[in-house]
Amino acid sequence: MRRFAPPARNVAQIRTGSRICASVHAMTRTHAKSRGRALRVNRLLIEHRLDAGMTPNDLAKRAGISGNTVRAAERGEYVDPRSQRAIACALQATRVVLFPFERQREAA
Repeated sequence: MRRFAPPARNVAQIRTGSRICASVHAMTRTHAKSRGRALRVNRLLIEHRLDAGMTPNDLAKRAGISGNTVRAAERGEYVDPRSQRAIACALQATRVVLFPFERQREAA
């Protein structure tokens, strides 16, 4: 019987070992800068989530949405109003407090 090789690890994992998060964070910032837009992290949402003691996936489960939607909201990307409401209800906060960028977008 033929044995398969384990899946190849990416270059950052091989070189840095446990410092993967730092390199991924640096790559994300670099990628956002190269695309010409400022990275607008929603720190209020992250702080509320951490105060509640939840991971993005825990929050997503509680809100009934996907983990990718929660992470997109934390990065400051556009998230539809129904998802914003679900996240706010799951964190027992108002939508206006957690998503101040939408207020700015509506005013413009």
